[in-house]
Amino acid sequence: MKEVSFDDIFILGNTVVDNKHYKHVHYPEMLIRYDSNFLDFKVLPTVKEFVAIESYLRSYHIEHGQNHLKFSLPENKKMSEPFETYLTKNGYEISCLELYAIEPKNFPQIRLMSNF
Repeated sequence: MKEVSFDDIFILGNTVVDNKHYKHVHYPEMLIRYDSNFLDFKVLPTVKEFVAIESYLRSYHIEHGQNHLKFSLPENKKMSEPFETYLTKNGYEISCLELYAIEPKNFPQIRLMSNF
């Protein structure tokens, strides 16, 4: 099995900006869908860089009638303590995603019961 990464996951949305620092995804058909309207960092930003990019995304979302911000950080990278402190002090929820892969032949077998 080839190694799977988060880059292999399909994301419903349009790329608005794609540069060396981040990719901005926007899905105008469903503005409240967090997983289709977010900014995905390619490299960990400093607090100063984050504040500038946060301001950009906030303005963009306000302009499009959205009231959330979602950021995704690079996988397997630990954020600095000042960056984590900034996020916490500014009301962000921080979570971690884990990615697992399984070969289809290893899917658990289920038995469907019929009431007929």
